Amino acid sequence: MGMLTVALCVTALFLLSSASCPKKLPKSFNSACLRKGFATSIPHCESAEVDQELNTKARKKCEKMERSLLGCGYDCRPECPKKLKSNFASQCLKKGFNSRIDGCRGTSDASLSDEKEQQCLEMEAKLAECGHTCEAEAMRPDELLERCAHQNVEFYGGDMFNRMYNDIRECIRDCQKSKSCLAITYRSDDRCYFKSSKGGERGPRFLEGAISVNMEGCVRRSSSFYDSCIRDGFYYNGGDLGGLRAVDITQCFHFCEDTENCKAISFRESDGYCWLKDETGGGSGPSSNPGHLAANIACEAVRFDRDCIRNNINFPGSELRNFAVADIEECAQHCRDTERCKSLTFRVSDQRCYLKHKFGGDRPTIQEAHHSMNMECNNRPVNNLDCMREGIVFNDGDIGNIVVESVEECVMRCRDAEDCKAITLRQTDNVCFLKNRDGGYSGPTKVESHASMNLECNNRPIRNKGCRRQNTNFPGADIRNIMVEDIDECIRYCRDTERCKSISLLPVEGALRCYLKYRRGGGSVPVEQAGWESMNMECDNSDPGELVCLRENIDFRGADIGHTVVTNERECFDLCRDTEDCVGFSFRESDGRCHAKNRRGGGNVYKEIGMNSLNMVCDEIPIRDSMECLRYDIAYSGADLSSHLIVADERECLRHCGDTTDCVAMTFRESDHRCYLKNKLGGHNGGSIAPGHNSANLVCENTRPPQLQCNTIEERFSGHDMHHVRVENMEECLRLCRDAGDCQAVSFRLQDHVCEMKRATFEWWSIQSHYLSLNMDCSEN
Repeated sequence: MGMLTVALCVTALFLLSSASCPKKLPKSFNSACLRKGFATSIPHCESAEVDQELNTKARKKCEKMERSLLGCGYDCRPECPKKLKSNFASQCLKKGFNSRIDGCRGTSDASLSDEKEQQCLEMEAKLAECGHTCEAEAMRPDELLERCAHQNVEFYGGDMFNRMYNDIRECIRDCQKSKSCLAITYRSDDRCYFKSSKGGERGPRFLEGAISVNMEGCVRRSSSFYDSCIRDGFYYNGGDLGGLRAVDITQCFHFCEDTENCKAISFRESDGYCWLKDETGGGSGPSSNPGHLAANIACEAVRFDRDCIRNNINFPGSELRNFAVADIEECAQHCRDTERCKSLTFRVSDQRCYLKHKFGGDRPTIQEAHHSMNMECNNRPVNNLDCMREGIVFNDGDIGNIVVESVEECVMRCRDAEDCKAITLRQTDNVCFLKNRDGGYSGPTKVESHASMNLECNNRPIRNKGCRRQNTNFPGADIRNIMVEDIDECIRYCRDTERCKSISLLPVEGALRCYLKYRRGGGSVPVEQAGWESMNMECDNSDPGELVCLRENIDFRGADIGHTVVTNERECFDLCRDTEDCVGFSFRESDGRCHAKNRRGGGNVYKEIGMNSLNMVCDEIPIRDSMECLRYDIAYSGADLSSHLIVADERECLRHCGDTTDCVAMTFRESDHRCYLKNKLGGHNGGSIAPGHNSANLVCENTRPPQLQCNTIEERFSGHDMHHVRVENMEECLRLCRDAGDCQAVSFRLQDHVCEMKRATFEWWSIQSHYLSLNMDCSEN
């Protein structure tokens, strides 16, 4: 005793409460950022496709707004309509509809009509789109045992904890106390096993005298509910979770429904053996096997669409399984039943059905008495022949080739092949070459009697000539070179080539040699070279204004992409913008050499007279905010990045941390002004009392810890220790834990005020007292 213990919800520590989030997306963020093409990581927020990137100033504003929205957990997904949720509960769940949405289970044994089932499926799909979940009420132990328990069955694997109980009902009640306990197995020796997975990790298996049950309850349907899904005389191969004997196929279905990730079954009629599968149709599809029944837990009746059939075409390769069937319609049904199946080939001579895991198999080929189809196809008229490039071959990237009657047929064959993006048609013999990259792998060349096209192309007017760099070469990273008449032709070839990001041109005998490049700025950095002209397909020519991120007499060492001589820091800045992966640079005043860097702060940050360095994106505002995170007389031990700088004060130390990739915290030693940069919040072990040391995370939370409202447990959490430190009170202990990236719980000793920080949360059974419990997510207390 004498210990106060509380667990922290880690995700809640560094996020604002959901109440502080706006109900609707702020108009300023939508109009100034998303509609201008700002790529955000806010869930379900979509950016518009635009031709021009945001300038640096606008992007910084968007990033700041984004941080605020991410911090409060904003999600662009629309809120589920209340009426829809109410109708779903009353018309579906209460009528026995067993939804796949988390927590939404049917509360009746009744069976819905096909029409009502379809209506419920449509409502379910709409609710899934807006992220709906159900708060399911826990069933009473007696009700669970009566309706859902499996006799002489154990749920194998997924064990969290076990102990002796006199009554299985006590075990169920204790399991229901924990969110992480999803099922139990109670053995004949009165030992009860708590399980972290529904049905255990590997599903049910026979064990004499054992009783197993899931905490979420169950819906027990009659076998007629599954009749339309049963495939008589077939076995689903692979994808096995486990197996055991069942009384009949209905019990086999119940075993599957009670097992996490179970999607299908195979059942042997002779002895009732039941195999549970984690993929519809098994891992590799069905095979003919008399005396067996196979079924998916859910299946749908889809009208057979003959429009996708390709007569006298074979889709060779990419095979899952083959077997005899009555006709192509039955073959298509088996493909629909099989999770990995995307296409099929039906051989007429022996009615053999070949299931394929790729659209079009490896490639389409002509073969009589073979009919093939993709489960999804595009039969729209070919109306994009303006993408055709006459007298051009797209080199390499071949999937296969096939003889066709027209360019339209060539396009259709490409549409049917999963990886096909482009074609080259040899006009002398109508051989169609299918390509897996726009422009082929290595770009175009001029060859007579050939025509090539991408299935999607960009024929818009050229508007990016402002990216041209006169007397500049982008050396290296060549895809191919081709003679052209002008820069416009070179740009169009680059547009057509998937890997092309930039070009360089050199005058040769009255024409231009066009070099296509697979990196912006070429293989290293752009260099000044008379007569050359280069350009990136995308560039930023906006005025950066004052170079506010410039750090004078600072060297970002290491992480070099390349270097060249320039006039000043501004030219170095422009060179970095034109160079792929460049996020910073160092400029040496003595010889004007500009070193482009692929890591913020390079590999390490050092002080050096005459070296000036800059990260392309920096923000002074978080440094001011981070000063509020300063913890005086606290040292963050461990998790050091390699450079230890001598700096003026904590503010400069924080600025260097903000400039350095992976740095999230720092410790400043007052005696010698040494700055220690850290790659973990709170260092490796959290903060410790150290007079003369001041530490800070770049981002922190300074509000009163909400965990002080949680119920404390007057027992110690044992093990998983990070660090012990003497503090004034429980609040200070919680604040230290909150500052440490790995800290998830604390124990506070009342006698001497020792704060023990822990790397793990604890369930009630981790504590040495019987029947003590604690909700580890304090936000729900």
